[in-house]
Amino acid sequence: MESSVQRYPGLLHTFSPYLRQYLLAYGVGVVVSLQFLALVELLVDLPPESPGPVAFSVFAGPALAAIPLAAWRGRAGSRLGIGSWLPNMLAMLAFAGFGYFIVAGLASSEAYWSLEMAADRAIPEIRPWVFFYLTVYFVYAIPLLYLDDVRQLAKLGVAQVATLLVCYVVFVAFPVATVRVAVPVSDISSYTLALVRELDPPWNCFPSTHCTICTIASLAVWRQHRWMGLWLVVSTVLICVSTLLTKQHYLLDVLAGVLLGGLVWVAVDKGEHGARLVNHVAGLLARLEGKGGRA
Repeated sequence: MESSVQRYPGLLHTFSPYLRQYLLAYGVGVVVSLQFLALVELLVDLPPESPGPVAFSVFAGPALAAIPLAAWRGRAGSRLGIGSWLPNMLAMLAFAGFGYFIVAGLASSEAYWSLEMAADRAIPEIRPWVFFYLTVYFVYAIPLLYLDDVRQLAKLGVAQVATLLVCYVVFVAFPVATVRVAVPVSDISSYTLALVRELDPPWNCFPSTHCTICTIASLAVWRQHRWMGLWLVVSTVLICVSTLLTKQHYLLDVLAGVLLGGLVWVAVDKGEHGARLVNHVAGLLARLEGKGGRA
């Protein structure tokens, strides 16, 4: 078995666990900061003129706090070399991000379905929940940095790609759109929600990818670490609720997203075909890491 130290430059290999721990600490810090900001905004309306200072505190604060945490945690090292975890993370982020907006362009048309029910109309719009909504991107990435086993990373990757592929096909074949109304800017929450609606198209709704990918992320980590898994489960629930309270999704979008994520995870985790696919992906990641063979 070839050592990853032999395969990759010594300096890069040495700093790999520190980089991974830094990115993990930063991602967790941003999620916690956004969750705290949502709670603050539910109590106090911050002026709309403060997006700069707020963004700095939410994103720059964790960036600084992550440095000593990475220095401390990175000393323990990691079983994964940079050749496996970094390409895997970049590929997963690219597939989710670019894939979503490419499909949004393909699904753009004048004909959309509406899944709005009476229950949706009864749900109020509570704009501070937009900060819970924004944590999805980091909750999606955290397991890619937290899981320290090639096979678990492969299982997570297969499940996420499978669910996103299903979502992308449904987005094109059965386009569902929500009714978006203009958001009057009166505080930092309304400013942020207006920005989200400007950047995010009102289609690509059913099933909710927010709910799907977060469900899988929390299930993947739950089996490895109960406390981190519990925090991700709570974060996933907050994200699912936020999609309704920000009027970004309908109730059926959310239910379908959670159900899809759960079913795909069970199929990948327990199914025979899923196990074969996971073995192939794990072997690829192991070869990228320099270990060769099957994980």
